[in-house]
Amino acid sequence: MTRTAHTFAYARPSSLTAADAGQALNLETASGLTPTGADAHPQFFAGFLSAPQAAARALLAVADVAAARYYQRTLRASLDPVVTGNGDRLRFESFSGCCGVYARLDVLPDGLRGADTGHGTTNVDVNNPLREALSRLSGDDPLHLRVGPDAMAVTTLDGPVVEKKVPLPERWLRGFAESQAVTRRELRASRWERWRERDLMSPALAVAGAACTTGAAAAAAWIGAADLRRWRPQPPTAALLDVLSGRDPQWLGKLAHRLADRPTTAEQDYPLISALVRLAGCETPTTDGCVEGWAAAVAATGSPLVDALRRDPHVTAFAPRLFETAEPVRALERRWETADHNQWPGALAVLADEGCLDRAALLDGCTARLLRGGKPAHLKPYQAILEALRPTAEEERERAADWIAMAADAPSAVAGTAQQTLARVAAAGHLTPRMLAEMSGAVLFRTEKKLVRAQLVLIGKELTRDPSAAPELLPELGEAFGHSDTDIQERAVNLARP
Repeated sequence: MTRTAHTFAYARPSSLTAADAGQALNLETASGLTPTGADAHPQFFAGFLSAPQAAARALLAVADVAAARYYQRTLRASLDPVVTGNGDRLRFESFSGCCGVYARLDVLPDGLRGADTGHGTTNVDVNNPLREALSRLSGDDPLHLRVGPDAMAVTTLDGPVVEKKVPLPERWLRGFAESQAVTRRELRASRWERWRERDLMSPALAVAGAACTTGAAAAAAWIGAADLRRWRPQPPTAALLDVLSGRDPQWLGKLAHRLADRPTTAEQDYPLISALVRLAGCETPTTDGCVEGWAAAVAATGSPLVDALRRDPHVTAFAPRLFETAEPVRALERRWETADHNQWPGALAVLADEGCLDRAALLDGCTARLLRGGKPAHLKPYQAILEALRPTAEEERERAADWIAMAADAPSAVAGTAQQTLARVAAAGHLTPRMLAEMSGAVLFRTEKKLVRAQLVLIGKELTRDPSAAPELLPELGEAFGHSDTDIQERAVNLARP
């Protein structure tokens, strides 16, 4: 049977030492998840069981199921139970060798005497010495149990028996995924008075379900589930990486892309997605949610934005996507001053000048985003980036068709910028009469008087510079003749006179 190996680091060896009240069994733990986040060495129970003999027999029954096969009985099974601290109880679980039978023992609060029960899970080997120790336990014998995420120790009057973590069979992972789903359904159906329990258990369920799920698509669906994010929108990234990092790199890459494809959670999951990409060595997903998450993460580093962008390994993949998202990137809308290198326009312009980013791609992205239109407030950051890039005369000439389209249909501020750019192109002799006529017909049809007057001035300058352009330009003045403003009408008439 295939087993998944896990490597754990301990601060010091576990030990059995003398204490004032007798013997103290100190079991060291490896990394685990607690209600406050990842913990390098958590502890979640130390105390006695109220009904030791009943608990011992029930635990042996759970272990017997793990050692049995109910399909092909002649084949020996050698699987091991799992013990979990759920905050209010201790849970012992096992599957049979054929994975057809599931056994569970819950020791509820009335059965526990000791410190509060925390959260954690460990897979243990119930070997013959442990079975003998439990079977000799009588009703009057005390049973002191201390459980950490990576080991379980049982102490009876006969002395201590300590078990260490063993590999977890992959078939059990699929079975435990189903048991986690049952627990999740129970929490989802619970009433509001159990909100604190849901808050504490949701991160643990997210980690446990992801660890027990074999398919990348199913793991992404589990991690991104809305009911597990109800109170904590951010996933338990450190704990998830701890349990998933040993998976095949190709699987990790698939998980990263599956998480990125979830529009409702990709932004919050970006730190996890970025770490999975690093472990997998795969291509970085650049979905809209990842762009939002990346921009927020870079801006939150505490360093000047230009320095943070220089250091970021994904900047060349994400920077062009800033202009392609369905909605404006929120980080751009908050920081768009042109000259400040700690703002997006200035930082992107510096990186373009240094050759870290493709200048042409940034210019094309800006013009394409402005052509898409939108609310003026949403377009201001992209106008600022364009201004910070300071396009050369050649770059302006190459994009003349884009400026004409903006002058025709964009909001006033964007249309004004495009009109001024085209005026410079025309003054340099690079705007053909046909192109100017196309622009004039659209601009003179607009209602903004400022744009219409500026266009008439541009037509007049071009006619002065090149009188041969009159057959192309003068017919477009008909739009101005019908304008509601008499001053504009008079200006158009004056231009039309020989």
